[in-house]
Amino acid sequence: MKMNTLKIGQHCPVHKGIYAGIARSFSSEPDNHIWLLDAKSPEEYMNWAEATAWAESLGDGTGLPTRYEAALLGCNLAEELGDYGYVWTSTSDGAQRAWFQPWG
Repeated sequence: MKMNTLKIGQHCPVHKGIYAGIARSFSSEPDNHIWLLDAKSPEEYMNWAEATAWAESLGDGTGLPTRYEAALLGCNLAEELGDYGYVWTSTSDGAQRAWFQPWG
């Protein structure tokens, strides 16, 4: 699929997920196309360290979204995010804390 033909909320088997949109980069890196992956997280609650380890275990450079990517997911795909009401992000807030993104 060409990127310009994808619509937010559309599933793409090539990327194994649902397209959430483009997140602006805040560094010299290019902007990123964001996908909510098909991989289902465990049903039980995970703390930040467990969520980070689970995301990295998916391989292929997968990780938790940044604060800004998580906000985009919450805005565009809230109905796909489950019942917890928030998602952990990769953005730490000191040695013992991390940002999470609420929705709903």
